[in-house]
Amino acid sequence: MIDGWTPKETSNHQDHVIAHVLGATLLGYFVFDEALYILLDIGFIWTILLDGEMGLLPHPVAVSELEVDAQTKAEIKADVDRLLGVHTPPQLLRFQSPPVQCQIKEVNFFAGGEERRFVITCEEDSLVIKTSLATAKIQVMTLEDEQTQRPAETESEDKLETVAQTEHAYLHQRLREDLGREPTEEELDEWLRQHTEGY
Repeated sequence: MIDGWTPKETSNHQDHVIAHVLGATLLGYFVFDEALYILLDIGFIWTILLDGEMGLLPHPVAVSELEVDAQTKAEIKADVDRLLGVHTPPQLLRFQSPPVQCQIKEVNFFAGGEERRFVITCEEDSLVIKTSLATAKIQVMTLEDEQTQRPAETESEDKLETVAQTEHAYLHQRLREDLGREPTEEELDEWLRQHTEGY
């Protein structure tokens, strides 16, 4: 065990997703509703949830499934187009650029208490994704930043925080109507998992 982290076994589904992202380049990311969305140069969005579960979908499908308002969705689509080189709007609206250039060579998964950690080995550097089941926080940083505990700023998380709160209330109401009773947090989490997994 190193610094409280122990290697965590990945599921068949995680292994399948990881096999598909190897060799791809990470173009940008944003955090929304307790999930990290990573745009890859192969045109797919890699979603990582707080518990380390993940999905991989073509970007049009992934964006269409986001429970956000039309304006937010349009801004996300514009960012995707810019990052994929379709057109070049002046600046990113929802996505954030990765702290280092990263063509994915290897992905390793670790656990420590209520936290999960992915180490993404790139050609010249490494990225670390840390999630907390206790605080629902997601951090993206370089390995060097992790060692000095200076995580890269997750501005997109702040931008979408209000939207996330609104969408959580919407989801709660929607499930309440479907079930005819108050949904549990487990039911809310399961609904989100079903709508973010896939490849």
